[in-house]
Amino acid sequence: MTSTGSTGSSQRDFLLGWHQDDDHPEHGEVHLQLNQSDSVVARMRAKFLDEHPMTVVEARLEQLPAVVNTLTWENGSVTELDW
Repeated sequence: MTSTGSTGSSQRDFLLGWHQDDDHPEHGEVHLQLNQSDSVVARMRAKFLDEHPMTVVEARLEQLPAVVNTLTWENGSVTELDW
């Protein structure tokens, strides 16, 4: 998602996605991460899908509406993710 500032330029200040990395082992092999501007708002453990990459993409796209519906917004910023 992007937002447009008063000058009309587009900036990326909301990022949401699934990550598989070794940086946050406390969140498991895969985690869902939400960033607002330059800050991490939330990280949540997600189920590892050991399937063909396109199957994983399809599964995550199916989950995305449910994830977006759990976002809590205050004053134009996401403050919580409860998925």
